[in-house]
Amino acid sequence: MSLRCKAGHHISEPGERTMTPAHPYLPTLRTALATTALLALGAGAARAHGGGGGVETAVEGMAGFSLSPVYHILVVHFPIALWLTAALFVFFRVFSDSVLAVRLEKSVWPLILLGSLAGFVAYGLGLSIYPWSAITQSPLGRNHIMLATWTLSYWTVLGVLGYRFRRFLFDGVQKWVTFVLTLIGAAVGGAAGGGYGYYVDKQEQRLRQELTGTGVQVIRNGDTLQLVMPGNITFASGSSDIASSFYPTLNSLVKVFKEFDQNGINIVGHTDSTGSQELNIRLSRERATSVASYLSGQGVSSARISSAGVGPSQPIASNDTAQGKAENRRVSVNILVSKGLDGM
Repeated sequence: MSLRCKAGHHISEPGERTMTPAHPYLPTLRTALATTALLALGAGAARAHGGGGGVETAVEGMAGFSLSPVYHILVVHFPIALWLTAALFVFFRVFSDSVLAVRLEKSVWPLILLGSLAGFVAYGLGLSIYPWSAITQSPLGRNHIMLATWTLSYWTVLGVLGYRFRRFLFDGVQKWVTFVLTLIGAAVGGAAGGGYGYYVDKQEQRLRQELTGTGVQVIRNGDTLQLVMPGNITFASGSSDIASSFYPTLNSLVKVFKEFDQNGINIVGHTDSTGSQELNIRLSRERATSVASYLSGQGVSSARISSAGVGPSQPIASNDTAQGKAENRRVSVNILVSKGLDGM
């Protein structure tokens, strides 16, 4: 049994068990720890299975790596989704005093801070895979990393300050300050998530127009484009000299690469398993170099181009059949956010 004094305060009788109130930050802490664990698992899986389903890149002197589209979405776009969800809740609260709006307001700052946590994981994973020097070799790469850095910093500061002053942010004129700051963050987050994707959309459209009927495949993986050139239409058997009949196709590529001149071009030569490993590596490297030299000779900036030969190490079909070997003899051109990097 318990009593209340005139002021309404609870008074415990002798021997009565009292309940210690839970720490007000405990639910947020639990959510943060659970989210951290999920992000760590996701990042670890992405790091361990990087090439599964993604575009394999190769650069001389650098280990090839590519995140699959599934992991790319999980790791890179997850924080942006959290930030934009928080922004929607803020907009709803600014224009509504309903019970639902007030309840959603309580989710805003945990969402922003968890988005920042996910953003730091994605940022760190990217820098652990790709060297800074390679990221910044193209204008698009520099813009990409600058926008990512600015977005992560802005939302982190906004989340910390917002949580600190959360009791006053939707009172009077403060709610319009909150609205404007969140609107800026949403615009930047949207640009970070969709800016390069729009650029790639337009580039893909032009490539498909130019390469129709040439035998070259255009493959889209997330924000990375890959052009697969079968060996039987590109080179004579056992030769690294480009077939004269393939020059018009390469000229079409030159036209598109000059029009879309902000991203990197990674050229990789492949062979089947016939012959020695040494011979296949040399032949694949020479074929990639031939394509790279032709593109740069036609006016595509050599600073954008990297090339490598990987021999039979990245087959796309079985080498046990003639058809499979024919598919494996190819040159792939990977169109990337920067020289030698995929679209992360």
